Formats: sequence, structure tokens, C-alpha cells
Amino acid sequence: MVAMNQATDNANAMVDDLTLLMNKMRQEMITNELLDIVGGVSALEG
Repeated sequence: MVAMNQATDNANAMVDDLTLLMNKMRQEMITNELLDIVGGVSALEG
């Protein structure tokens, strides 16, 4: 029973870590797309 609890805790910690990593990567992609859009608008205006 203790081993199962530890395995569950470890799995939950791994899910939390992977979720955080995925969210950071998604945020980075969104930021890069926004920078591309702003850069394109600046190029058209200037």
C-alpha cells in the first residue's frame, strides 16, 4: 500500500512537471507568433 501511494505521488509530480513544461513551451510559441505579427506590422508601416 505504501509503494502504491508513493507511485501515485510520483506520477502526480511527473504530470505536474510535464504540464508546467508544456505550458511554458506553448507560451513561448505564442510570444514568438506575436513578435512575428508585430514585426510584420512594423515592416509594413516603416
